Amino acid sequence: VDGRSLRLDSLRGRIVVLEFYAPRNEIFLREAGLRNRLYRPLSERLPFTALAISMDPDSLITEAFLEGRDIPGVHIIAPGGLDGPLAELYNVNLLPTRFLIGPDGRIVRKFVGSAMEPLQAEIAALLNLAAGNDAGGPRR
Repeated sequence: VDGRSLRLDSLRGRIVVLEFYAPRNEIFLREAGLRNRLYRPLSERLPFTALAISMDPDSLITEAFLEGRDIPGVHIIAPGGLDGPLAELYNVNLLPTRFLIGPDGRIVRKFVGSAMEPLQAEIAALLNLAAGNDAGGPRR
């Protein structure tokens, strides 16, 4: 939103939720509380980044939506909305659509629609796997 550019590969080593949304989307608005309760603690204690990409082609709507709201994450406005290059690149047709990306930069899973609870479970599983791998020694 502030005009800076960001490359996804600059976030390697972090767990990333790449989130495509529309500010007026009913599902996104309904899940806002759960989203904030999940993302904020992760952002504070782990290498975690939420990238929230507004697919509303009217940047004024997105800026007005974000103003005065404490929404964790990096906020981006996608040029062209659902008809633009980001939507095509990630095959985003419905909103919200979220991608969980592991520290290795690979997509772990795609979530479409109302999916905050499955996303939360998948993040927990990813964290448990990372903790097991960091324990050292062979796994049995």
